[in-house]
Amino acid sequence: AALKCRQRKKQWLSNLQTRVEYLTNDNDQLQMEANALRKEIMDLKTLLVAHKDCPQYNAALMSKNNYANLLPPQQPVYHQHFSS
Repeated sequence: AALKCRQRKKQWLSNLQTRVEYLTNDNDQLQMEANALRKEIMDLKTLLVAHKDCPQYNAALMSKNNYANLLPPQQPVYHQHFSS
């Protein structure tokens, strides 16, 4: 009985170690993805700041805001991304 108990404990520890390795790898990948998304946010903010005085961007933004104000409040507003 003691041998069987030790074997179960050994198997449980092995399964636990496998799970720890899996979750550690998953966490590392998610951290890298989060960092990449943070960088993308910063890049997009930089792009917005660079184009804040662009007449085409401002006209598109104003047009989008005017369109949004015409819709009833319960309808979702779908925004189109403008590229320069």
